Amino acid sequence: MAAGSFLNALKALGLMLLFGLSIWLYQVWQRPATVPVKASIALLLPDEVKASDDLVAIWIDAAREEGILLDVIHTSEFLRPSTPWKKFPYQGLILPDKVAPKASAALSQGLINFTENGGKLFLSFDAATQNQQGAYYPNRAPLSKLVGVEYALYDQLHDRTITLGNVLGQTEDLLRLGVPPGKFIPYLKATADTSLQQPKVIAGYEYGPLSYSSFVTRGAYAGKRLLSSTSGDLVAGYREAGQGGVLFVNLPLGYLKGQTDGLLLHGFLQYFAAEIVGVPSLSAVPNGRGGLIFNWHVDSNAAVLPIEKIQQMGLLKQGPFSIHFTAGPDTREEGDGLGLNLSQNKTMQEWVKVFKQRGDALGNHGGWIHDYFGLNITDENESSFLPFLEKNHQSVSAANGSPVREYSAPLGVQPKWVTNWLESQGFVAYYFTGNSGMSATRSYREGRLLNQHIWSFPVLTFGDVASFEEAAKHDISEAEMAEWLLGFSDFTARNATVRMFYSHPPGILLYPKAVKQWFARTQALLDQGSFQWYSMTQIADFLNLRERTIWHIQRTSERESLVADHPENLKTLTWKFPKLRYAKPVLEQGQGSILEHADEWYFVAGEGRHITLLLKRKTS
Repeated sequence: MAAGSFLNALKALGLMLLFGLSIWLYQVWQRPATVPVKASIALLLPDEVKASDDLVAIWIDAAREEGILLDVIHTSEFLRPSTPWKKFPYQGLILPDKVAPKASAALSQGLINFTENGGKLFLSFDAATQNQQGAYYPNRAPLSKLVGVEYALYDQLHDRTITLGNVLGQTEDLLRLGVPPGKFIPYLKATADTSLQQPKVIAGYEYGPLSYSSFVTRGAYAGKRLLSSTSGDLVAGYREAGQGGVLFVNLPLGYLKGQTDGLLLHGFLQYFAAEIVGVPSLSAVPNGRGGLIFNWHVDSNAAVLPIEKIQQMGLLKQGPFSIHFTAGPDTREEGDGLGLNLSQNKTMQEWVKVFKQRGDALGNHGGWIHDYFGLNITDENESSFLPFLEKNHQSVSAANGSPVREYSAPLGVQPKWVTNWLESQGFVAYYFTGNSGMSATRSYREGRLLNQHIWSFPVLTFGDVASFEEAAKHDISEAEMAEWLLGFSDFTARNATVRMFYSHPPGILLYPKAVKQWFARTQALLDQGSFQWYSMTQIADFLNLRERTIWHIQRTSERESLVADHPENLKTLTWKFPKLRYAKPVLEQGQGSILEHADEWYFVAGEGRHITLLLKRKTS
């Protein structure tokens, strides 16, 4: 080839490459407008952090349990220079605590641009407070202006940058955050936050008012304050910024879930998704109908006569309940003869038949000798105490006619090896004193999820107590008890969620008037169709079925739809759509019913493996 011809060919090739590059750049610029995304909310992580990291998995698992679609993206994807914010595919971004403390100037500015152009940002505790070297930024966190208060004030406060104290809120805000009555109690001391009327403090089982770590904050807050410290620091609030807004939660939510205190992580996730971003969610209860689990712990033969009186009170007209037995002949120590002795106790065997006919779920309450087992079992003595578990399991399963599948720990002592054993034996549910106030959850222990095939059921608490017996020891009156029982029953019906209350049969008789009022209220809620009694097994089986659902939102420039599939059956699965964002959805494929609730549309799936719903997003 002559030199001139070669140069002309090179020029032609260059022009072709330039033209191709131009086409590619144009396509990249236009990409977000029509690319379907699985979720509307994304968890934003540093490039070096993997989704499998335990502190990240905690957030992903919590979103799944709350029925919220959540994608994971990394900083480099977020900062892709060609992304026009108006076409960014996610409406909400979450920066988790502990895993994303570092933020470059570019990332901080990107988050500001995202928010001011209509995005909703959720910042948890120390997210985006440090520079690339891992040191706090001078003066304040770089997103302080966006959040609405100054925080991470290390230059000024040094080792007082983070404080430890009670967390306060008002009843209506705590309920919106999924905190049930009893998990918060009146705060009777003076507080620096004068906006709080009749403040309440978050409390824990056997601890009373709980203390949490949070940054000291400075400046007046112009947003919606949700939680405060006793010193008036902003602990949680939502503030509009530009066309978007920022939810700042000044608590290490993910870390707390890892240490068996997950209520606030789940509550804020649900609040952010439903009330701020306004996305659909998959309900954690069948037919979207909330309710209660009433867990009886039958420790000894002292429960036999109270059970007869409970029947006379009419309580067995409702249910089913979860009824757990310590089956051995002894209760406090070997040889005392105070135990249930289930295999020889004809009266209790007749009651077992009654419970089974009613549909109650039977279960194990620890291991054979109630007090001895609860007082002495530890993380280190599996070889000594496993035989107690096995004997109890054999006895209760024999009475049941098949292996039981739920469990409760005497005195609340649940070593990790016990959970491992339960999981290996096919149990699906266990009572748990951690994560108090929550719905059923897969409990993390010491920051890790050790058991993926069994659900924990946290107890409901009233300040630092849980059962009727404990309430009586703390001189809680009939009137106070009735208010609590009615309060959490209404809470489960209104929020379409499930909670677990536990007691012993003799304790039920300590509050006859309160119990009578309670069952009258639950009967009224049953009659309205807004409430259901459940057993632990029923909810665990439902949640396992729900986890096999594959669903996503298909969104193009022309339409938005929800598509769901299940390998067996979608029946009773329920999706909720905030009215704030959505008009009544339209069923295009499959079977089901669309129901109108106060703030949401419910779609309850019927028989079948597939549905498609056309969604109509409101423009304002």
